[in-house]
Amino acid sequence: MAAIELQYIQSSEKMPRVLMMAQRYKPDIGGVEKHIEQISETLADRNYEVTVLTARSDLSVPERERIGATEIIRFPKSIERNPLMLLKWFISKKKEMSEFQIVHCHDFIPILLWATPFRMVLPFRPIFATFHGYERDPVPTHFKYIRKGAEQLIRGSLCIGSFIEEVYRTNCNATPIGAVSQTKSKASGRHHVVYVGRLEQDTPILGYIEALATLTEEYALELDFTVCGDGSLKEKLEEYCQDKGITARFLGSVRDPTQYYLNADIALAGGFLSILEAMSYGLPVIAYSGTSLKHQYYKSALTAGGPISIQSTTTGVAREIGRLMKSRALYQHLSERAVKFAEKNDWNRMANQYVKLWTGSS
Repeated sequence: MAAIELQYIQSSEKMPRVLMMAQRYKPDIGGVEKHIEQISETLADRNYEVTVLTARSDLSVPERERIGATEIIRFPKSIERNPLMLLKWFISKKKEMSEFQIVHCHDFIPILLWATPFRMVLPFRPIFATFHGYERDPVPTHFKYIRKGAEQLIRGSLCIGSFIEEVYRTNCNATPIGAVSQTKSKASGRHHVVYVGRLEQDTPILGYIEALATLTEEYALELDFTVCGDGSLKEKLEEYCQDKGITARFLGSVRDPTQYYLNADIALAGGFLSILEAMSYGLPVIAYSGTSLKHQYYKSALTAGGPISIQSTTTGVAREIGRLMKSRALYQHLSERAVKFAEKNDWNRMANQYVKLWTGSS
């Protein structure tokens, strides 16, 4: 049966229907959400029919809607972690679910909680996955076992960043760094540094603020700091910036940070998507790798060819910012390399990885 399905995917003139399973999706904002949105739209341009199955985190959003070419189905509130209710739901939707030739899960929770009851109803559908990021730093041992278990339930996977293979000891069919929409606009610089990402303990945001404080105190260089992102540390970080005399704007979650990239000189690394976005606008990117896991994470971007500066200390981050601000030639060189790297990692290239995974082509 599996061979027949694979042959169908490879030879049918009509593109197969794809069901993407993800814990979070629009209107939620995040790197994974944007990845799924962009890859779905790119596949739609190739005549794939993509439906996203996700949790209903907000009762104000409908259980079903279409945004662009993508159909969105949201589970009824609070059944997404109830195995028995999920099984009943999939049984009730069996006819509709049977129309999907490919199921693709994003991270291990949809594999374990959703794809498992799906397979009980439709046992011969091929299931694939994309693994994004990590749960916490350091990664608890039981999460490594959970991912290994999830790996046994799928036919193949993409891992966003080669660090996933190293940290989780998983077998990935490919390890792309991600993708970014292409732009002709280039940052003009306003003596600004920008950070796009979450504001949590497991992110490097605290280190970046310490680096900016060092930049002011030891290098007499004051830069404005724009933060696009939200999290439990937001108030604490705002107070810390005030105490250190750092001119900072904390904007909360920003759906489209384009204008903030355009007004910046340098980007401080968050996740892979924000790194690629910053580079697409010609911004040099500096990463603070204060832990072994973060070093492996950012090293994935370097291994993929990205011109990212990885610093293990906050003093190193401050020194690198100062070096870039003082040397126009170095800045221009890194800016040009950043743009070229971003151009190589567009959504069409990312879509090719998905199609290769599904068809088994090399």
